[in-house]
Amino acid sequence: IFELLKKMKESFLMSENDLQKILRLRDYLIFIFLSFSLRRNEIANLKWQDLKSQSWQNWVQNFLEVYQKWWDLKQIPVPDWVFRYLQILRNLKNSNWFLTEFIFSPTRNNKTWDLDKPLASDMIYSLVEKNYQKFFKQKNFSDEQKIFSEQLKNLQKDLEKFRKIKYRAKKNISTYCSSKVWNTEVN
Repeated sequence: IFELLKKMKESFLMSENDLQKILRLRDYLIFIFLSFSLRRNEIANLKWQDLKSQSWQNWVQNFLEVYQKWWDLKQIPVPDWVFRYLQILRNLKNSNWFLTEFIFSPTRNNKTWDLDKPLASDMIYSLVEKNYQKFFKQKNFSDEQKIFSEQLKNLQKDLEKFRKIKYRAKKNISTYCSSKVWNTEVN
């Protein structure tokens, strides 16, 4: 996951326009919060007001207040670098009229035009899947992994052949049995 986060961060830093920066930073932060062991629904429902800071003497602790299952309130410490990225996201959203009460909100909604709602948890799932495939599709595999991949493909082909043979055999048996029953009834 660290390799993926590194590539996502590079992608964000190389973004050309603000909308791309918002989307890539949003995706990056979603992966960060998933690595904090938060559930998709908990991430989707995070609000800016859930982000808090407490100071003790010369030390400041940033944390998120998250309502987990059964409405248990949990305070999750947020490292300073993540807090800075959250501030960058907030500033980018504010300068582009995307700022809502939710940290992760959609940037467009073609049906209702309402952007002041949380990102759907299914959308978070598809973002994770899309980014994982995007960044690991071009990965160079070792020879052992290539061999294993080929063996797996061959096993899948053999399994498909077996299923076809099984289906034909089942069909032939039912045809044979029905013809025997038919012949015995006629005689």
